[in-house]
Amino acid sequence: MRRDSARNDLNRARGLNLTRRQQVFRDAVNPGDRNDLFRFRASGNSRVQIRLRGLRDNADLQLFTPRTTNRAVRSNIGRTDWRQLRGGQIRRFLTRVGQSRRGGRRSEAIAVDLDPGVYYIRVSSRGQASTPYRLTTRATPIQATPAPTPTPTPVPIPTPTPTPTPTPTPTPTPGGTNTTLTRLYNGSGLPTQQGSLVLGQVPIPTADIPANLQPFIPFLPDSAQDLITPTPFATQTATTGGVVLNTRNGGATDPREGYAGYSNYDVDLSNISLSDPTNITFSPVTPNFPALNNTSGYSLAFNLAINAESSVADRAGFSLLVVGSDRRAIELDFKSNQIFAQAANFGVAEQVTPTFNLAARNNYRLNVVDGRYSLFANGSRVLSGVMRRYNFDPTTSDPPLPANPYATPNFIFAGDLTDGGFSRTTLGPISLFT
Repeated sequence: MRRDSARNDLNRARGLNLTRRQQVFRDAVNPGDRNDLFRFRASGNSRVQIRLRGLRDNADLQLFTPRTTNRAVRSNIGRTDWRQLRGGQIRRFLTRVGQSRRGGRRSEAIAVDLDPGVYYIRVSSRGQASTPYRLTTRATPIQATPAPTPTPTPVPIPTPTPTPTPTPTPTPTPGGTNTTLTRLYNGSGLPTQQGSLVLGQVPIPTADIPANLQPFIPFLPDSAQDLITPTPFATQTATTGGVVLNTRNGGATDPREGYAGYSNYDVDLSNISLSDPTNITFSPVTPNFPALNNTSGYSLAFNLAINAESSVADRAGFSLLVVGSDRRAIELDFKSNQIFAQAANFGVAEQVTPTFNLAARNNYRLNVVDGRYSLFANGSRVLSGVMRRYNFDPTTSDPPLPANPYATPNFIFAGDLTDGGFSRTTLGPISLFT
């Protein structure tokens, strides 16, 4: 029996050096050796192609990257045989960025654009499948053209109109042409009372489950029960000129657990049944919500104070996610002393340590035009970059999300978007110009 050159734990994963030239690696998986793991590092933005061929039985292909740092992966789960890892452990330390699971002996393939970083390839068999395979890889550097340097006529910068009040009525100046105002929240009462935004939580509190479904909750499959929690972990309280959102769950369990915030989309569980437990819809709160065109442009003005925040590296307790109609998006994350944009494969991209106090009520404006974004704080630009397509698999979240927010067109979210942090924030008026 030949030596198994691809091992079963992450620390001993076979190292690969992906290049422009196609490379081929041969091995096998079977009921006694279900998992083969490979590791490579992308030194720059790359378009990677991975194929699994020559199969005589069923085998699958997956691609992961560390959720925080590779050191955390190696020290926490790196020595454990993959078949002994629980789903929660995998989701806590790894983000799945690609997957191919075709049936039978059909070849598998993953093609994805990757940010610089460490990645793990997993080849696996199911059931009693036993098969040799050929793993082929190729990596092509992505040129910098998707993120052009500013021209003599850069992204239009609005002329700031400073106001001393913490909850101003913004003037429509993004790009100089977007003047249709949609007021998502006027700063009075709760955003959920004004018809454009809802407060959503995952896991979903039992009280939010339709009454006719509640008696059947214990009989639903685990995948559906993972979405439900007995008590809400996030609270909202109206305050002068805004709302206080607290996503710390009181310490009864991990205070970073779960996701909660305001969105223009809502989760509908009313059609779930024992015969169809996955019948979950994710739809706009208002059917006539404006299109967010990343080329012609739009602007989102909001007032925000980060009262308290705690998070792991590369994550933040408060996030603003905006997805355009073409599914290119930007996630801006607010720590207690830093603002940064998430990279396409999740990690810090553009970042700034502000000189102003993030705990104060600051006026922000997110401008998007020509496929680029600019974030302004109190009239001054603090961040800018390109809109991007996020490589996110909602089934790898803990708990799994019922939809992929990063691929939902015309989507806006403001709140706690990670199980790696929590926050208490004061959110003031929010206005959209299209």
